Amino acid sequence: MNGQQIEELNENYSYYQLWVQYKDSGHSPMLIFTASLLNAIVVPGIFMNIGILLITFKYRQKLIQPFSGFGIISLRATSSFLLALTALFETVHQFGNLFFLCVSLSGRNFVPYFTAFKFLVIPLVGCSASLALIALTGLDRLIQLAFEKWHAKVNRTVYLGTFMLISLFFSILMGLKYAQIAFCHPKWPQTGTISDIFLFEFKPIFFSFMLMANFIAILFYVFIWVVVKWKRGEFFKTNTNARLFKSLVVIISISIGCYLISAVVRLFVLPPLHLDQVKVWFVELYFGILLNLGVALNAPVLFICSKDYRKCFVREFALLRSKLAKLHSFVQ
Repeated sequence: MNGQQIEELNENYSYYQLWVQYKDSGHSPMLIFTASLLNAIVVPGIFMNIGILLITFKYRQKLIQPFSGFGIISLRATSSFLLALTALFETVHQFGNLFFLCVSLSGRNFVPYFTAFKFLVIPLVGCSASLALIALTGLDRLIQLAFEKWHAKVNRTVYLGTFMLISLFFSILMGLKYAQIAFCHPKWPQTGTISDIFLFEFKPIFFSFMLMANFIAILFYVFIWVVVKWKRGEFFKTNTNARLFKSLVVIISISIGCYLISAVVRLFVLPPLHLDQVKVWFVELYFGILLNLGVALNAPVLFICSKDYRKCFVREFALLRSKLAKLHSFVQ
């Protein structure tokens, strides 16, 4: 970088001090530790979200195993599809965190903004889509409760396709804004974390979108509570509905909580504290780790709270164990 570009960084780049401190330091134990900690949560989360995807696809129709002890297993509900779609987008989102690990392990510590854009634009789209789906899943539950007969007869392809298009619309808008910043400042340094990409007006835009999606989701679940009270719990007379709703509430609460905390810290908590840029970067990143922990907990929550999902997971574990036993005996 020439002197003019460095001066521009000093005046406008939120993490200029971080760049000065680590740009020539080579392998940084602190950056490597932070990247490793983040990915120690992310990598298991990727596999668990892929597990939700595969199980939802496999058991999307009723599976009857009368002699297996599993009984009838079905994940055909619209909420199951939306959970699987969220798991897909979160998997895409989480893969982006591996880029930070690669950059820190390389000892370069920073890459040009446009290089980061090429690796992180798809994960950003995944993150944005999953945020929209948090609210849309609440809307789906509200529609099912308030208009149960209509919901049961609705064209699933059109209904769920509309939800998917809405989530993609908002995520593509975020991706386009990211592209605009990348083309304007292609050489600005990035550590490779998704946290770094929100420069200039992109930061309040994205985190305001995050807050809006979370508050809309909360509003939908308040309406759901009102409808449940109004109908005196008729929807929950079947154990399947009650358990699935409980799972959704727990998952959405964790997701909303983690995303909400991250957004509030960035927009409202850190600015008045006037911390130096290096401390701000690490605080934001550690709250990002908390966010990714919430994303990784979807599968464990479904296993604990939903009898149907637990049956599916247990059955797949049993099948995997059987295949591994056969492979072991074959090798011997």
